[in-house]
Parts: sequence; structure tokens; C-alpha cells
Amino acid sequence: MGKETILYYVTRESITKQKNTVESSFWKRLKESRFFDSFVAEDEENIVITVLVPMEQKVWKKEKLLRLMQNSVTRQPFYLGDAEVVIHPEIQQMLTQTEEFPRIFWSISEKLLIQKLHAEYGTKKRLSVYGGSAPESVVLLLSDTVFPEEQIQRFSEMMQPYFPGINHLTILYRPEDWWEETLADYADELYYEYGLVCQIKQGGDFPLKKQTLFLDYGYPGNIPLHALQEGGIYLDVASSEKKETVIRQKCMRVSYLSPRKYLDTVVKSGYDKLVKKG
Repeated sequence: MGKETILYYVTRESITKQKNTVESSFWKRLKESRFFDSFVAEDEENIVITVLVPMEQKVWKKEKLLRLMQNSVTRQPFYLGDAEVVIHPEIQQMLTQTEEFPRIFWSISEKLLIQKLHAEYGTKKRLSVYGGSAPESVVLLLSDTVFPEEQIQRFSEMMQPYFPGINHLTILYRPEDWWEETLADYADELYYEYGLVCQIKQGGDFPLKKQTLFLDYGYPGNIPLHALQEGGIYLDVASSEKKETVIRQKCMRVSYLSPRKYLDTVVKSGYDKLVKKG
């Protein structure tokens, strides 16, 4: 099975960690250039074609920015036109685009979850046979921009090996009323299959134990900070920078994971290797 190709438009500053150091001569060269800097980073499963977009110039015209982004990626031999596209939120804002949920985030999230749970609780085989090894509590926070049926399907596929060891499942949502039937049917399936009682809530307080796993698919409500305890795992599938900041500041003993953070780590590693080569 081949590697997944991801086209990642990311701000130059977030990777180089350098701000306010661009000289006027750089912008003169950039105006004459038809490309942004780009390079390829990869790990065991993904090839990440990375385009570094400088954001210190605050007067990008949308048409020019799009043209430079498109021209830059065509220089990379790995690009075959069918890559999964991820655009950094700051760049989307410059393009006046509504932030979309990159489909590749589902598979990256599953990889992150497997790695983290195996590190905490053991192998996948052990989890599926000896159910007590999984987290006791799971909280699923649903988005209101993705159909509930798709979110439930993705959740079921990701968590199926771990359901036998889960004692508490809470689903938080803030949707239209028509979601209720879908979620109720799913709760019935979980109870019939695993004896797992599912609590469905539209926000509010709920009791939890330590080592709770939170799966956030883009929940529009407030993060249940009261429920985040030491030893917990927060997998922010939608990769909200605002949520990351809040959790890292107020819940420092909670493990925060996100697909975008994963991509940034792969890209930063690739960038550092290029810098060392010189």
C-alpha cells in the first residue's frame, strides 16, 4: 500500500518560528518571483508537499495569493493533482474562505489515537480481548458542520476495538432537533452490542473519572474544562488553534493531540533536515 500524498499550505512563520525578520529586499524578490518556497517532508505513511506562505505581508491580494500557491505546488514532482489538500487557518482567512474539515484528518486522527492508546494501555490485540485496558470514559463532542451519520460512522470505526473496555460514553452536541433520532438509535446499538450505556447531552455538567478520552470533531460549544483531569487525552480532530491554546494553558496535565499538530511536526522535521543540509 502506497503512501498518502498531502498538499499542505502552511504559514512560513509557523514552521521557521521566525517573525518580523523579513527585509524589504525579500519582498522585492517575491514580487518578481512566481513561486513560494516548497519542499517535501514525509514519514512512514505520508508524503507531505509543503508550501510555505509568508504572512508578514498583510496586503496580499486574493488573486495573487492563489496564483502563487498554485504555481508553487506544480514545481514538486510528487504532485500528481490528486493530493489531499490542507490549508492553514490563517491562509484561509486571507483567502476569505470558510474553514473546511480536511478529510485526511479522519485517518490521521485514527493513527494518533492508536499510537497514544497503545502507549498508555498496551497493544490493540490486548485491548480488544481484555476490555479493561481501554479508557474507562469517552466523551464524543460532535460538530454541527458535518452530518451526524458520518461522524457516528467514523467514531464507530475508530473505537470498535476499544468498546468492550469502555464503561462510560457521553455524547455532547448542539445541533438541530433532527439529530436526536440518529443519536438515540446509535445509543441503542451500543447498549445491545456491548451493554454500554450512552449519555446524550446538549452541553452541561457530567461526572467523569480520570483517564478520560475526549474526541472533539469540531464541537461549537464551550470545552468542558471541568471534566478535563490529569491523565486524560484530548484528540482535537478538527484541530482548532483556539482550543489547543485553552487546553494547554488551563489543562497542562492533559495530553493534547491534533492532526494539524501532527502535520506541523512532520513538516518541521523535514524543514530542519533541509536547513542542516544547507
